[in-house]
Amino acid sequence: MTGDVGPDPIRAEGESGQGFLTLLPWLILSAPVVVGETAFVPVTAKTARRRLLGATGATVAALLRRHRDARGHRLPGLTVALHRRNGAWSWKTQDDQAARERVNSDRQILALACLAEQEFFRGGAHINGAMFAQAVQGMVPGTDGITLVKQRRDGQTLDGGWDIADVTLQAPAIIPHDTCPAPSGGGLLPALVAARAAAAPAWERIDAALPFFILGASELPELASDGAAMLLALAFERLLDPEDSKAHLLARAFAEAWEAFGHITLAAARLKPDAGEHADAQLAGPVRRKWMKELYEARNSYVHHRLISGRSSNWTAWQHVIAASFAFPLTVKLLLVAEGHYALSVDDEVSCGILDRLLVEGFKVVNRHRGPDWPRILNEARWGAHVQRSVKDAAAQVATGGLAEGSTGNTKKAPKGRRR
Repeated sequence: MTGDVGPDPIRAEGESGQGFLTLLPWLILSAPVVVGETAFVPVTAKTARRRLLGATGATVAALLRRHRDARGHRLPGLTVALHRRNGAWSWKTQDDQAARERVNSDRQILALACLAEQEFFRGGAHINGAMFAQAVQGMVPGTDGITLVKQRRDGQTLDGGWDIADVTLQAPAIIPHDTCPAPSGGGLLPALVAARAAAAPAWERIDAALPFFILGASELPELASDGAAMLLALAFERLLDPEDSKAHLLARAFAEAWEAFGHITLAAARLKPDAGEHADAQLAGPVRRKWMKELYEARNSYVHHRLISGRSSNWTAWQHVIAASFAFPLTVKLLLVAEGHYALSVDDEVSCGILDRLLVEGFKVVNRHRGPDWPRILNEARWGAHVQRSVKDAAAQVATGGLAEGSTGNTKKAPKGRRR
């Protein structure tokens, strides 16, 4: 089954008896999302009884009331994972190892699809990888008792005998508590599900990279920017699978994956090459190749606690994190395109074509009240691409007789502007 997004009613059967419920307690989706055989369903205290039939809904509603944000206020909602079993949705998602693994894989696909649509340096909903953490809790519908499942290095621990009213579960301070927009239907999410179902070569690498990408995008205070950059570099290494774990080989693999798109040379961007015999080749090469090399070298510096002399550094750690968070989902899409599982949208093509410019100019602050120039550059490029696409489509309609010459193709009147 491909991924799906939408308002269609998804309800779990009113199953009785003890079971283990999978929650994404810090995630509030704007709409239910189906990933493979798992439905991720947002619930509130009011909707829990509609989504989870029988006594299950009442128990989950009571459990939701014990979740707090960093200020101690009740959370407005959370997300429940439901597993498809025998044609019906079940809240018992942890009954066997296969079900646990599939729900976890579906959760990671959901995280990537949502994080791929994150916009940087602008208003609106902010999401991070920490929002997709899962919690497993044992319960018996219709009772007040729960069992907390705790993940340890030596396995899981079941901590039972708790009364719901005596438990308070507080979100980490890094959780934004914005409603997470459900990923666009027909986009990356179904392509990932299809690639997994086909056991595509790209999926094996994507699957290996996802834990590092999600953790690197989690904004954990323990990691800071250099730690997050290290994890994101590892995500790219797993994704691109270079022949050896060397910065220049990973950079070459990255450049090859992106070779269909225009670039800016390091010389034209007036960025610094490494000292030594490779300087001229780097100056003639694309900015993105040098950036990937520096990202992996930042990983090496973090891991080995030493800098290598002669290596230039054109980006700071936090800039690496933003650029990697932007480029990783696009690289996933390019791998899926190469295997026939995805078709780039207009916005995808713009994002791929403008990466070098974003790396060169996107972090500059032209107006201190607006912050980095990244969103302006991206918006202008997207607008231009959509205008060109509209003109091209209109010309094609004229050529086939479907549109009168001189018409814009839009029969609606433009809205009147407001007076200021």
